[in-house]
Amino acid sequence: MNRRIGASLAALLVLPGAVLAQSGARAATSGSPAAIGVVAPRPAAPADHEPRVRAGRSLTGTRTAISFRPNVAHTPNVGGDLPILRHLPGPFTRLRFGGKLFYYCLGAFYTRHAGGYAMTEPPAGAVVRSLPAGHETLELGGRTLFYHDGVFYEPGRRAGEYVVVEAPEGAVVGTLPRDATELRIGERLYYVARGVTYLPVRRAGEQSYVVTRP
Repeated sequence: MNRRIGASLAALLVLPGAVLAQSGARAATSGSPAAIGVVAPRPAAPADHEPRVRAGRSLTGTRTAISFRPNVAHTPNVGGDLPILRHLPGPFTRLRFGGKLFYYCLGAFYTRHAGGYAMTEPPAGAVVRSLPAGHETLELGGRTLFYHDGVFYEPGRRAGEYVVVEAPEGAVVGTLPRDATELRIGERLYYVARGVTYLPVRRAGEQSYVVTRP
């Protein structure tokens, strides 16, 4: 009898540990955070006003924008002043010129403004290492020019370099800058964007725009 009582007491003493082990096994297979050691997720990184995409270095010491979908201007587009952007719309190049910092992104130039980015007049004389996709090639007075969204370029001194130039009078382009606005002088309609005036004309049956002075 004493042996039976001793065995029963030993079983009772072992039972809680066995029960705990079994319950722990169930917890480990149940996906309980406490059982499998799940830690709280890291807090989200603070918002960055600049894209994290970076491209390779250029010969000018800035970073060169890579090929990306072009900003195709509507024809005509009379949207006027563009809103301040919180983020640049794609890969960009930081470019210092004339003591001012520019961001060259998808063929347009931006500056910091009101906590975001505002499109600005292209800085004539600045050198970039890539042309935006969808640019137009022009011939004017023996010069080869490139155009995209209100910005004109010509080949630089080194291969692969392009110099931003002022809009040359007489240049004919197929699209208007996205921020173009209407200007009527008498009965004639013009479009104006960033200080440049465009006159709508028909060339070879297609709608075109000539850089002009009203």
